[in-house]
Amino acid sequence: MSTALALAVMGTAGAADARVGADWVGYGCPNHYNAVRCTQEGINNSPTPHHVKVDGIVGPETGDDLLGWLGSGCDSYLPTTG
Repeated sequence: MSTALALAVMGTAGAADARVGADWVGYGCPNHYNAVRCTQEGINNSPTPHHVKVDGIVGPETGDDLLGWLGSGCDSYLPTTG
């Protein structure tokens, strides 16, 4: 799962309806279990895994992208833009 912490997905995805203000995922962040699990699942479900960029942080924009590739259940754990 540590790979998920080092990855941020760049690309386009559908609108997200997550909890604004959810903790970021990455180095120096709280890294709650479900946030890390959702990050890994989002990367695994990405239709363009070759566009994964390493920057070590899943913030609101990356959270939006990941939620576009996830089913329900992760919308409370990843940060989003709105």
